[in-house]
Amino acid sequence: MGWNFSNSSINPLDSPPHFYLYSPINIMPKSKDARVTIASECTSCTRKEPGDELTGISRYTTRKNRRNTPTRLESKKYCFCCHKHTIHKELKK
Repeated sequence: MGWNFSNSSINPLDSPPHFYLYSPINIMPKSKDARVTIASECTSCTRKEPGDELTGISRYTTRKNRRNTPTRLESKKYCFCCHKHTIHKELKK
């Protein structure tokens, strides 16, 4: 039960496989993506006094659309260093 190309003028080895022709890599244009990955940092952890014991800084990563939210993102997330929900602001790049 195989393909019989003996009577055909088409040689299957001359043409590339079909997945090269319809691959999204070849079809998609290379453009600047509107979605970027951002890091947000806890505001209360970074404002501790030098004498306090600092266990670390809570950081989260997420993706945002540059066109819909051009301003810096601010959200309330759980800080595992402070053990409470605090405001996390987007970091500068």
